[in-house]
Formats: sequence, structure tokens, C-alpha cells
Amino acid sequence: MAGYLSPFRDELERMVGRNKHDLLERATFFWRMTHYVIARYRKPHPDWLFVRHEDLSLDPLVRFGPIFKFLGLNYTPKVKRILEEHTKPGNPIERVNEFE
Repeated sequence: MAGYLSPFRDELERMVGRNKHDLLERATFFWRMTHYVIARYRKPHPDWLFVRHEDLSLDPLVRFGPIFKFLGLNYTPKVKRILEEHTKPGNPIERVNEFE
């Protein structure tokens, strides 16, 4: 708490162990803390690539191209085919546990 989350200390202490806070309130608080920390990382690391899951989900074939380029990887037709197969509409929504 002495670092990145210190601005949230009082609010977090009020929330811990209290059941009266509803799910939406807790989720909102978690979202605020998460994005505060992300913003703190962005400032000293302009050379990092930050990508939102929502953006990848909207158009994976287009959005993964810049990631591969940033990482110095080849965005080959095979990679695109595999990505398309795993992100196409109609795929199962729930993950199947392969270890059971």
C-alpha cells in the first residue's frame, strides 16, 4: 500500500470485511484502482505497448498486427488463420477444462 495503491488506502480499509458493499461498488473500486496503476505505469514507460482486451476482441485480426510488429514477430498467414479460428463467431463461450 505504500506504493501505487496508497491513494486508495482509506477507502480500501473501509471496504475490507464489510458485506454491505454491493458487487457493483466493489467492481467499480477495483476498476478505479486498476486503471490508476495502469496510468502510473504508462508515464515512465512510453516505450511499452498498452492494449485493451475490449479492443482486441472487437477486431482481433486487425488489432493483433501492431502487437506482433511491436514485438518483432512475423504476423504470418498461418498466425492469422489460427487467430481467426480461435476468435470466430460461434465458438463456445465457456472454456472447456481440458484436464478433467
